[in-house]
Amino acid sequence: MTRTTPAHERDHEPVPDPSTLMGLLHVLRKAHMELVGRDKAHQRFSRVSTRGDARQYIEELTPHLKKEREKRRKARGPDAASQAVPTRRGSIRFFVAVLVAAVVFAFILKIGVGLLGS
Repeated sequence: MTRTTPAHERDHEPVPDPSTLMGLLHVLRKAHMELVGRDKAHQRFSRVSTRGDARQYIEELTPHLKKEREKRRKARGPDAASQAVPTRRGSIRFFVAVLVAAVVFAFILKIGVGLLGS
């Protein structure tokens, strides 16, 4: 089941290298590497060159990252709120990546499209 995204005016433009969007994409790539491995994540990331590609990449990864986040929450158990934050570097990095991705993704879709279109 493939979901199509409505085209936006700037989807054909290249992703600017020094930008917040590129920073988000790199954070997502790191989280993706934890899920599927370095080679597969790099192969998928290398196909992102335009804003439309970036939108598709974000939409593609978000459900997988959310599912992994829920799986990790359940693994911590019901008293996770009272427990210390995990100290494993990878877990913390993954959590931060998912959190940043969710916030920026929401911004891009709800606020950013209106601002970018003007």
